Amino acid sequence: MHLIGVLLIAICPALIGNYFAKLLSYRRIALAQSVELVECMKAEIRYSGKEIQQMIHEFGKSSQFQQLPFLKECDQKMDQGEPFPSAWKTALEQSNQHFQQQDLEQIASLGRILGASDVEGQLSSLELISQNLQHYLQQSEEFAHSKGKLYRSLGILTGIAVAILVV
Repeated sequence: MHLIGVLLIAICPALIGNYFAKLLSYRRIALAQSVELVECMKAEIRYSGKEIQQMIHEFGKSSQFQQLPFLKECDQKMDQGEPFPSAWKTALEQSNQHFQQQDLEQIASLGRILGASDVEGQLSSLELISQNLQHYLQQSEEFAHSKGKLYRSLGILTGIAVAILVV
């Protein structure tokens, strides 16, 4: 019975290390979907000419963007009559994402850009946002890879150390 207790104590820090490593991957996934979202927005603006509300509605229903729940929230707020820029900002602020501040600033700027200028102006602004998000995505992938290994290793080593101290 004592051995089972020691094993459980040793496993807990390993699970905690794995949890923190997983958190890093959530940001990476959300950024990847954000880059994809901006690319889809560029295509829609360039080729379909859909209204912003219709685009957001379609993107919010798409399983392609399931890690971006603020899209559905924004769509609901616009259905209630709130204008797009404020609905976007409010939905983004209320969403529980794993973004860093710099990520949020880029995504929030979409609310100020979409529908505010002509097609070419929107496309050039979206291209800049896409490049910035791709840069952040690359950084997050490198960070998740290096720090993820560190968190998992520290969790396992801490578990072993605690188990040795308990025995």
